[in-house]
Amino acid sequence: MLHYLRRKSHPLLREKIARVVQQLRSRSRFLFLYLDALFEKDAYLISDFADTLVELYAEHAPPKLVDFLRASNSYNLEAVSLESMVLFLIVRSEPHLGIQNMHRT
Repeated sequence: MLHYLRRKSHPLLREKIARVVQQLRSRSRFLFLYLDALFEKDAYLISDFADTLVELYAEHAPPKLVDFLRASNSYNLEAVSLESMVLFLIVRSEPHLGIQNMHRT
């Protein structure tokens, strides 16, 4: 039932989320926190902004990027930056290395 209600109200949710995303575009950290919170609540809510979230994870939380790339199929593979893909491939091929120290400063 929840899935049905979410789909039925999707145009309203998309509009509200799009407005907030537009307002936060110039504040990368806050946009990241907002979209990440939506993704944690329901991946469906960020489907329109998956490509943006890939870039934001690469910038603000590389370990979460790997989890997102594994869990989501909403992002456009062609839109994923080379940096994001290299990070994903390193972690995927060498999981024992960890990526805690690969943050941008």
